[in-house]
Amino acid sequence: MRARRAITFVTMVCGLAIRAEAQEIRGTVRDSASGQPIPAAVLLLLDSTGATLGRNITDERGRYRIARSPTMRRLRIFRIGFRPREAAIPGPVTGIATLDVAMQSLPTMLEPVRITDSTTCPMRADRAAALALWEQARTGLLATIVARTAQPVAMARLLFDRLLERNGNDIAYQRVRIDSSSANTSFNAAHTAGDFVKNGFMEGMDDGDQLFFGPDADVLIDDAFAHGYCFELTSPPRDRPRAQLGLSFKAAEPRKGRIDIDGTLWIDTAQRAIRDIEFRYVGLDRALEALRPGGHVSFHEATNGIVFVDRWALRLIGAAPMPLPAGFPPIADAAVGRSPSGENVFLQEVGGEVARASWPDGTTWTASLGTFNGTLLHGDVPVGSGVLVRLRETNYSTHTDSAGHFEIPGLLPGPYEVDLMEPTFEKFDLVQDSMWIVAARDSVVGGRTPMASMDDYIRAVCPRRAGVVPRNILVVRALDARMRRVRDLRLSLSSAPTRSGPWSYVIGRVALTDAYGQLIVCETSTRKPLPTTGVFRLRSIDPKFDSQVLDVEIEPGARLLTVLMPVTAKP
Repeated sequence: MRARRAITFVTMVCGLAIRAEAQEIRGTVRDSASGQPIPAAVLLLLDSTGATLGRNITDERGRYRIARSPTMRRLRIFRIGFRPREAAIPGPVTGIATLDVAMQSLPTMLEPVRITDSTTCPMRADRAAALALWEQARTGLLATIVARTAQPVAMARLLFDRLLERNGNDIAYQRVRIDSSSANTSFNAAHTAGDFVKNGFMEGMDDGDQLFFGPDADVLIDDAFAHGYCFELTSPPRDRPRAQLGLSFKAAEPRKGRIDIDGTLWIDTAQRAIRDIEFRYVGLDRALEALRPGGHVSFHEATNGIVFVDRWALRLIGAAPMPLPAGFPPIADAAVGRSPSGENVFLQEVGGEVARASWPDGTTWTASLGTFNGTLLHGDVPVGSGVLVRLRETNYSTHTDSAGHFEIPGLLPGPYEVDLMEPTFEKFDLVQDSMWIVAARDSVVGGRTPMASMDDYIRAVCPRRAGVVPRNILVVRALDARMRRVRDLRLSLSSAPTRSGPWSYVIGRVALTDAYGQLIVCETSTRKPLPTTGVFRLRSIDPKFDSQVLDVEIEPGARLLTVLMPVTAKP
């Protein structure tokens, strides 16, 4: 099964901006017992019928300011761990209506409330307590939604595809993309709660693939989700703090052919905060369910009281979504089976983390990530400036300084293949040397790192003349009209002192590009060194492609000559 994945989150929040000339409502929300300000309390502005006109949220000092419209009559306040409050908005004095509110903390997160789940749910002894906890959870989730507009965050995200080892925990290989496009939300669900309850969390595609979804805060607080799912309390396992209490949910009416989710939302009852949501897909083939496909979403509270999603992931089963290396780590050993077409099938994770976040009030947050730094060496001598250090299958990269030093911060945990290229190699995107690192949170990897020199590279790609390093080599890369590398392309190569000739074959009449679409020429077919002056002539003689001739001047003194050979497939 090949899984497609797309996780983007949408919010529909009505924020209220302040205009200097307009009337406004302002005040402070505090704990009635301690007098301490309550940050991230949700404020609903109501008209005379109780309809919601707008939403806002208190800052880290419990304060709020809201533009007042003539139809606003009452203010309703929510905060996880506190009893809701509602108060009439007083008349303005010189354009300002001041309304300070004291909220009473709940002695227990399980205080009964009026809320209903599906009528098909079994009657359990903990049903009332579970619904009470669900109401508190919804209050906490609502705060994350309202904050997106009231305190819009700017964030840099790290998005990843991963292949997992068979144990389902360790990362075998990963692809990471840095997204710094000023995103203001971590992710969002593709459908509404009503759609998920009706149709499930998986869609079949026309090409036979499956598209899996996860719930976001908007889905979870929707009444449609409460009416379509049953809830019960869950005690924390040993690896969780005892203060955490789980609220488990499962579909009230499972239906054959529909993929639902069973999950648990974990709440810290001591800190009065949502910690994370974990879920698994149900309704799949038993063999697939045994591999625990599902997802995880975690929440973090910034110093200003704003709660946001800092990590999210879906765990799936499918063919590898990226090209795989032939060397370390042993990717094939991570396969959990084969698809009907014979492809290896892996446990996969797709998701992301927030690397950095900042808010209009000046609050900033940085994730716990890894760093790769060090000094590149040729033997015992540091390389010069301008050597590219690039993490393959990511957009992490940097160049060495004049002392050969480099640093790449902000790495997601896991293995990376590192490409090293001096400027001559980088110009052709030709990997000069490579290595593997494994990044970890709050850790630095690297140090003094040896790197292959030009001689080392030539010796490695020209193994027939071990002990004798050719003075120069030619590397040809064949590309089609879509800039894809062309393997097994038939080429001829000849040389001459000038473009007018005389021409002589360098490697016989026919040569083939390799699996990477490259032809590396170390010497002539008579085992003589390549010419260091004059002209090379490349000719495409493959019957599958139009004939193409390319003359290339040999740069005097150049040890590495690189050529791009464009070819066009015949119709």
